[in-house]
Amino acid sequence: MVLTVMAMVSQLSAPDLALIAHLGFIEQMVLPQRVSFLLAIADYILALLLFYIIWSWRDLPLRRLIFLCALFVLCTGSFILLQGETWLNPTPNLILTVGAIAFIISLSIIQGLLKLIPGLGLGESTPQLQNSNGLLLNPNSWPETTRYPRQHTQAPVKNSQSDLLLTIQDQTAELQETIKQLKLQIQQQQVIATNATQEKHLLQAILDNCPALICAKDSQNRYIMVNRQCEIFLNRPAQEILGKTNYDLFPTTIAQKLQESDQKVFDSGRVQQTHQNIVNYHGKIRQFISVNFPIFNQNRHILAVCNIGSDITEGKHQEQRLRLLESAVSHTTDAIAIAQSNPENTTDSQIVYINKAFTNLTGYQPEDIIGKNPNILQGIDTDEQQLKRVEVALSQGQSLQVELINYRQNGSKYWADLSVSPVTDDTGKVSHFVFVQRDITSRKLKTSTLQKEREQLQQIITNAPVAVAILDCSMRYIAYSDRWLQEYHLPQESLVGRSHYEIFPHISETCRELYRRAIAGEVISCSEDTMTYPDGSQGYFRWAIHPWYTLNQEIGGVVIATYPIDELVKAREAALENSRLKSQFLANMSHEIRTPMNGVLGMTGLLLKTELDTKQKDFVQAIRTSADHLLSIINDILDFSKLEAQEIELEELDFDLEECLENIIDLLAAQAENKGIELAAIVDRNVPRYLRGDPGRLRQVLLNLMSNGIKFTPAGEVTLRVSRPPNYDINAPLTLRYEVQDTGIGIPAEAQERVFEAFSQVDASTTRKFGGTGLGLVICKQLLEVMGGEIGLESVVDQGSTFWFTLPFSISKTASFPNLPDTLTKLKILVVDANASVRQSVRYLIQSWGMELQEASDPEMALSKLRDAAHNNQPFNLAIFDQNLLIYGKQNLAAVIQNEPLMSATKLVLMTSMRLLSSVEDLLDDGLAKSYLIKPVRASRLFDALLTAMANEITVNLAEFRSGRDSLGDNSSTLSPAGLDLKVLLAEDHPINQQVLLNQLSLLGIEADLAENGEQVLELLNDRHYDLVFMDCQMPKLDGYATTEELRKREGNDRHTTVIALTAHAMPSDRQKCLSAGMDDYISKPITQEELAFKLQTWAARRQQMPGTNAPTPSQTRKTIQNNQNQDKPSPLLDLDRLQTISRGKVEFQKKLLAVFMENAHQDLIKLRQAITASDFEAIAMVAHRIKGSSGNVGVPVLKAIAADIEQKARHQTIEGCMSLIDSLAENLSRVDSFIEQKFYS
Repeated sequence: MVLTVMAMVSQLSAPDLALIAHLGFIEQMVLPQRVSFLLAIADYILALLLFYIIWSWRDLPLRRLIFLCALFVLCTGSFILLQGETWLNPTPNLILTVGAIAFIISLSIIQGLLKLIPGLGLGESTPQLQNSNGLLLNPNSWPETTRYPRQHTQAPVKNSQSDLLLTIQDQTAELQETIKQLKLQIQQQQVIATNATQEKHLLQAILDNCPALICAKDSQNRYIMVNRQCEIFLNRPAQEILGKTNYDLFPTTIAQKLQESDQKVFDSGRVQQTHQNIVNYHGKIRQFISVNFPIFNQNRHILAVCNIGSDITEGKHQEQRLRLLESAVSHTTDAIAIAQSNPENTTDSQIVYINKAFTNLTGYQPEDIIGKNPNILQGIDTDEQQLKRVEVALSQGQSLQVELINYRQNGSKYWADLSVSPVTDDTGKVSHFVFVQRDITSRKLKTSTLQKEREQLQQIITNAPVAVAILDCSMRYIAYSDRWLQEYHLPQESLVGRSHYEIFPHISETCRELYRRAIAGEVISCSEDTMTYPDGSQGYFRWAIHPWYTLNQEIGGVVIATYPIDELVKAREAALENSRLKSQFLANMSHEIRTPMNGVLGMTGLLLKTELDTKQKDFVQAIRTSADHLLSIINDILDFSKLEAQEIELEELDFDLEECLENIIDLLAAQAENKGIELAAIVDRNVPRYLRGDPGRLRQVLLNLMSNGIKFTPAGEVTLRVSRPPNYDINAPLTLRYEVQDTGIGIPAEAQERVFEAFSQVDASTTRKFGGTGLGLVICKQLLEVMGGEIGLESVVDQGSTFWFTLPFSISKTASFPNLPDTLTKLKILVVDANASVRQSVRYLIQSWGMELQEASDPEMALSKLRDAAHNNQPFNLAIFDQNLLIYGKQNLAAVIQNEPLMSATKLVLMTSMRLLSSVEDLLDDGLAKSYLIKPVRASRLFDALLTAMANEITVNLAEFRSGRDSLGDNSSTLSPAGLDLKVLLAEDHPINQQVLLNQLSLLGIEADLAENGEQVLELLNDRHYDLVFMDCQMPKLDGYATTEELRKREGNDRHTTVIALTAHAMPSDRQKCLSAGMDDYISKPITQEELAFKLQTWAARRQQMPGTNAPTPSQTRKTIQNNQNQDKPSPLLDLDRLQTISRGKVEFQKKLLAVFMENAHQDLIKLRQAITASDFEAIAMVAHRIKGSSGNVGVPVLKAIAADIEQKARHQTIEGCMSLIDSLAENLSRVDSFIEQKFYS
C-alpha cells in the first residue's frame, strides 16, 4: 500500500504535491476543535513510533526518508494543535512558521520518493517477495538468512519494477484528473477565503471605529473578540485581552456584576440592557449603558454573548449639571427671565421662562407674562438713558448691567440691578436673552442714607469742637475740621490732597515716628503736652493719633485729634491746691482734735488706776469709751483721706495669726457679751500660724467687720473663719480667706453694692438706729486693695451676712513652736455646747494639738457619751462644758459626773462668761470643776485651762509651751522702760500737756526736764546731755522744726541727740516733715501710756545696740488698734480716767492741774471776746487752739469741741456764729467748774 502510494506520488509534479499538502492543511484548519486535538495526539504517537523504529533498527532501509516522514508527522500534529486549540493563545506567526516547516519537510520527502521510484519494479510481487514482506512486517519471525534483505531481494525487486510502472502510468491519468478537480476546488476555496478575509477586515474596521465598547465572550466568560475601543479602555492590545476573563481584567466586585449580567443572557437567551460602573486603566470609574445579546450556532445553541457598551459618564455629569443649574435657577433669590430673540428685531423678544424668584419679585405668574415683551416691567420713572443702553446691547448681542426702576404687577416700583446676557445657537446667532435682576431698593435707600450720613459726617468733622484731621497712609489730607485751621493758624484754602509734612515742614522726627507707629496700627495718645504756636505763645493740649480702617479692615490712614487744655490745666492746678488745702485742713483738724484727746485719754487712764467706787468707775469708763470712739472716728477720717491720697503705708512684720485673732476677740468680747452674742474664731488646720505681713491693718479690717457684725446682730452669733482656698498649691504664694459671718439683720440685694461707698449705709433708719460714719467698709475695701486683696459679701435679709476677704501673706521663717508631750496629745476630750460654731472652734484647736475630741450639743447627749466611754474602759480625760448646759432637769451635771464612779475620773472644764464668773468660782471651790475659760474661746485660754485641769497628771515642765505661744505676740504689755537710765527732755509749751506728759513719764520711772519753747531747748542741750528729747512741733519763739534743724547744725557729726516729735497731726506728710527737719521719730497726740512706753523702750534698745551712731534709722511707729465701739452715751464733762492716768492716782495733782486749767481757760475766754470784738482772726485762732489743746489734755471734751469750732471759723475768717459759740463755751466752762467743785471739794 505504501509503495502504491509512493508510486502514485512519483507521477505527480511538485506543484501538485504542494497543492495536496495545502488542501490537507485546509482540511486540518477546518477540523472541529476536539477532532484536531485527537489528530494531533495521533500524529505525535505516530512520530514517536517512527523515531523509535529508526533508533532501534540500525540497518533500516530508507532510514533518511522515514526520518523526514516522522518529522513531517510531528509538525503536522503541532500545526493541527495550534489551529484547533485556542486556549494555547498561539500567535499567527507561530502557526505560519510551523506550517512552513511542515511544507519544507514534505518537499524533501517528495524529492526522496521521486528518486526512489525508477528503481522499483512494477507488477505483483513474487511469492518470495510476498514472503519477505510478511517477514518484514514481523521482524521477530525473521530467519537468520532474511535479516539482510538487500542480499536476498535485490533481483526480484528489479523484475517487478516494470510491472509497477505500468500500473502507475494507468493510474496517473486518473490522478491528474483528480488533481485538476482539486485545483478547481482550491481556487474556489481561495476565492471564498479571500472574500471571508475581506469581510473580516471590513467587519473589524467597522467594530474598531465604533465609539462603543464591543466584545464577545464564550460560555467560559473568556473574551473571544474585542474592538479597538476595548483595547483603549483597558490600555491593552487584543492579544492580552483574548482568552482572559472579567476577573483577570477588573476588580472582583465589578467582575462579579459583569459575570452576572452575561449569565442572565446565557440563561434567558434574550437581549439584556444594564447600567454598569466599570473601572478603566486609570482607576477611574466610568458609567456605561450596555446591551448584551446572545450569538447562536446553526443549532440555535448559544455560542457566545456580545456586549455593546456606551460610556454615558459625561452625559450623566452633564445631566447632573443641568439639574443643578435648573435647581439653582429655580431656587435662586435672583429673578431670572429668559426671552426668545426675534432674528429680525432683537429688541422685540418674548419671555419664554421665569423662575420663582421672578414671580416673588414682580408678582407676575408664568401664565401672566410668558409670551410678553420684557418691557412690560418698565414704567414712567424708568430711566430712558438706561433703556437706550439695554436696547443697544440687545441689538448688538452684548452683555450689559444697569440699575433702573422696574414696576411690579401691582404697580409698585422697585430698584433693580439688571444683568442682560445673550445666548447664541450653533450658528453663532443670538437665540435668547437671559435677564437677571435683583431687588436693590434697600441698598439704594442705604446708599442714599449713607450719602446723607457722609455729608453729615463731613459737616460734623468740619464743625467739630476739636482740631481733627483725617489723613491717608501717605499723610495726605482727606478731611479736617475748621478748628484745625484755626488752632494751627492755617489759611482757609483747601488742604485736601496736600501732604501733612508740606503744611508743617518743621515736624520733628519724634512726631514722624508717632505717625509711622499709628499707620502700623498702634493707638497713641497723650493726656497733656505742650506746644509753641507760631506767635511764640505756649499752650497745653491733649492729642490722640488713631489708625482708621477701610471696609476691608485694612489701615487707610490716621486720624489726628488735638484739644487745648489750658483751662483744664488751670483747673487741675486749682484742684491740686484744693487737695493741698484739704490735706492741710485734715492735718490741722487732726492736730486740734488729738491735742485735747491727749489730755482726755491720759487723764482717764491715770484715773482708772486710782481707787474709785463703782459709780466713779462707770463714769470714768464712759469717758474713756467716748474718747476712744471719738478717736476711732478721727482715725477713720484720716485713714480715708490717706487712702484717697494714696499715702497709706504698710508694714512688713512677723506676727502670730492666732494671737492676732485672739486679741480681736478679746477687744470685742465685752461688746458681744452685753448683747448676748456668741463670738467664735475658727482657723483651719492647714492655715500657718506664723505669718509675715501687716498685722495692724489686718486687725483694723477684722475689727471693723466684726464690730459691724456685733452691731447689726440682735441675737445669735458672730463667727470669724480663716481658711486656705480648696485645692491650693503648696508652692504658690499663700493666700488666706477670712469670713465674718453673723446672724443679724442682713442687707437687701439692691443695697449690697452701696455699702462699700463712702459715707453710705443701707438706709437712713440704719444710721439713726445704729450710728456710724459709713466709712468703715470703704476703708476696709480700699485697704485690702492696697494690700493686694479683695472683699465681698453674701447676705439674706433677716438671716444674716457673711463678709469675706482674701489677703496674700508670706510664711514667717523665724517662728517655731515646740512639739507637745505625749501626755497632752493622748488626751481624750468631750466638748459640750449648744452652739455649733463654738464646738467647731474648740474642735479645730483640740485637733491641731493632736488630741482626740468628741462633741455633744445637749446635756443628755453628753451624759450618754460619758457613760458609754466609761463602760468601754475608755473614759474621757476632760469634758469641756458650756456652763449654761450644766443644769439637766433638776440635776447639776457637775455633781452627777463627780458622784458616778465610772465618770468621776473625767475632769470638768467650764466655758463661761464674765457675768457668770462668780458661779464658776463656786464650782471650782467645791471641787466640781478643775478649771475654766472665758468665752469667746481663744487658743491660749483653752490651752491654759487644759494644763490647769491636768496639772497633777503632767510631769514635764510646760513653761516653754506657755511662753512659746506668745513668741510673736503683742509685747507692749511687757515693754516697760522702768530701770532704764535715760535722760529725757520734754519740750512742750502748753501747761496741761506739760503736766500730762510729765506724769506719764513719771509713771514709767523717768523724771524728765521741761522746756517751754525752742530757745530753752537749745540752752538746756548746750548745758547738759540728754538721751532723748520729746519735741512739740508748735511752740512759741522757736517751733519744734526750727529747733531741731538748729540742733543738728550745732551737733554736726560729733554727736546725735534722739528727737521724737510730739504732734497732733497724723498725715504722712506731717511725719515726713518731722523727719525732714532732722527728727528721728514722731508720736501722735493723744499719747497713750503704752505707746509712750514703747517709744522709750525702742529707742533705749536702739541706743544700746548702736552706741555712738550718728544717724539712727527712724523707727516705725507702732500703731495701737483702738476698739471701734459706738456707745450712745453722752460725753462727760471731765475725763476722770485720763486724769487718773496722768496723775498716777494722786488727787492733789489732779486738783492742781484742774485749777491751773480753769484759771487759764477763764483768762483765754476773756481774750477770745476781745479778739472777736476787734475781728482779729489770727488771735481768735491762736487762743481757741490753746483752749482746745488744754481741754483735750485735761479731758474736757465739751470745751475742746467748742474751741475747735471757733478756731475753724477764725481760720476761715468767718465771724458769724462766733459769739454764740463763746457764750456756749462760757456756759460749759461754768458747768465744768461746778463739776470740779462737787467732785473734789464737796
